[in-house]
Amino acid sequence: MISRSDLSAIFRRLADEIEKDDAPSAPVAPPAPEAPSKPMINLGTVKGIQQALNALTSNLPHIDEDGVHGPVTSYVTKLFQISTGIPVTGEADEATVSTIHKLLFGR
Repeated sequence: MISRSDLSAIFRRLADEIEKDDAPSAPVAPPAPEAPSKPMINLGTVKGIQQALNALTSNLPHIDEDGVHGPVTSYVTKLFQISTGIPVTGEADEATVSTIHKLLFGR
């Protein structure tokens, strides 16, 4: 049988261990906030053109950004060309890329 004094000693040791575990550690600096990132759009690729058209034409059908110049990409490109007054080709030609660049980057 455990004596009362032994039991008290066990509880004191347990209390000491709990206090050690709960003791505050040295303060840790919070991680530095990440700078907001701008999505990279490469207007030299079909996928980049798709990303740009999606960003600029939220009121038009969404284009899957898969890098394939399919019928939806062509259709949205034509609508974009009509709305900006450039020749309608359905392709990401020089006039289209230039207009997208100006609208996205202001130059």
